[in-house]
Amino acid sequence: MFSPVYMSMMLITDIVNYAALFANLIARCAKDIDTLIESLPSEESSQELQVASLSRLEQENQQAGEQLEEVVRQGEALLQRIQAALQDIAQSQLDMQNPTSTTVINMNLNSCNIKQEASINTSNNTHQLSDPSPNSINQ
Repeated sequence: MFSPVYMSMMLITDIVNYAALFANLIARCAKDIDTLIESLPSEESSQELQVASLSRLEQENQQAGEQLEEVVRQGEALLQRIQAALQDIAQSQLDMQNPTSTTVINMNLNSCNIKQEASINTSNNTHQLSDPSPNSINQ
């Protein structure tokens, strides 16, 4: 087998390796402890400073809310302009499709109502279609 001298050298080598491993673990643990200590609130972070910080954050939140409200107002105004432009485009397309009819388009934000009145001349009689729904009766 192995000689006692060789065994004692192997044992010493293992002890040295374990000592180096323990030294590394202790150093890493010390660094972790230092990091944790540095992350703790300092004595300077008193309750007054925390209240001041919260106050500043509330002011920033208020300003952000006001900016959001302004952006929403601008968006609504832009939406109204776009809807008016779309209404003009739809009216122009309807006028181009049927130049003898008078078309009125009423649009609001929630619904689109289209009312079309057409004049048809037959002989001496004039017929007007005021409501194109199936429930109406044409005279």
